[in-house]
Amino acid sequence: MSDSGSSFSFKINNPSDHVIVQHGHKTADFHECKNCGTAFVSCQIDGDNYGVINAKVMGLKGYSIDSVLKDYSTETISMRLARRKKNWCKLY
Repeated sequence: MSDSGSSFSFKINNPSDHVIVQHGHKTADFHECKNCGTAFVSCQIDGDNYGVINAKVMGLKGYSIDSVLKDYSTETISMRLARRKKNWCKLY
């Protein structure tokens, strides 16, 4: 779930359950809980931190997840960072 016009902060309540994983280009940190999976993803771009929240872990009522599978495999790193900067929330 992303909203480029908003920001969010987070607190890790149980650091022993927190794991950071990187994939592919290693341009983002996937913050995972050992118990419930990926909670959010963060990325640093031009000295600013951006992130996106996994809507499933927020327990939002009435929120439907886009069922269209996205394929970003053809993006260059610069394209990927530009998309994130445009669409993701700023982290503080």
